[in-house]
Amino acid sequence: MTKTNNENKKIINEKERLQSWLIISVVAIVIILLIAIAFIFYKRYTYLNRLLAISNELNDLSVAKEQLQTNIKKKEEELLASQSLLDKRENELKSVKNQLKDLNGELTKFDEKLKKKEQLLSEKIAQSQTFLNLLRQTELEEKAEDVIFNIRQSSEGKKHMTTTNWKQLYKAVDELYPAFKDQLMKELGSFSELQMQVCYLMRIGLSKPQIQNITNLSRVTIWRWVKKFNWIQTTGLSNNKDANTP
Repeated sequence: MTKTNNENKKIINEKERLQSWLIISVVAIVIILLIAIAFIFYKRYTYLNRLLAISNELNDLSVAKEQLQTNIKKKEEELLASQSLLDKRENELKSVKNQLKDLNGELTKFDEKLKKKEQLLSEKIAQSQTFLNLLRQTELEEKAEDVIFNIRQSSEGKKHMTTTNWKQLYKAVDELYPAFKDQLMKELGSFSELQMQVCYLMRIGLSKPQIQNITNLSRVTIWRWVKKFNWIQTTGLSNNKDANTP
């Protein structure tokens, strides 16, 4: 009887031990399952949050993309407008350049015409000046020749030459023969007033008696000076009036 009780008690203990292990195993399994479920939910939550963040980022990128596309479109429109304006400005610039080219061509033609006009005017002025110079020279020569002619006529008889008469003679000879006075200075170096008078009278072609009538010098003095100043008649008179007159 005792042996049976021990066996029963042993069976009951074994049964209780098995139940305990079973309970522990079930609890462990449940805990593991709960942990697994919690981990799965955590992972899912994390994944969902990550998906949500990615979705938000995608939305932001989509909005940014749309904004960027809008900006690009706006910039393209502005670029087209700028290109159109640039083309218009280039056409206007070409037109201005063509007008400027035409104006330059007209200006060149005008300059050429102006140069021709100026050249023609210069020629006319030169011709007029030459004519005036000739006219003035003719008038001076006529006046000088009149003075010389009067002195030649007066030399036929006794004539008293005043200071004014001598000045008129000097001026007349200098106008008709501009180089004579310089030549006289070069040949003689220095000379008296009477010698100068004789030289000027010789220059207009008066003879010794005529010179004597005008200067009242002695015949011997006249003959001596005429011989001394013989170059006036041999050289000076050989040059015609046109050669001595500029």
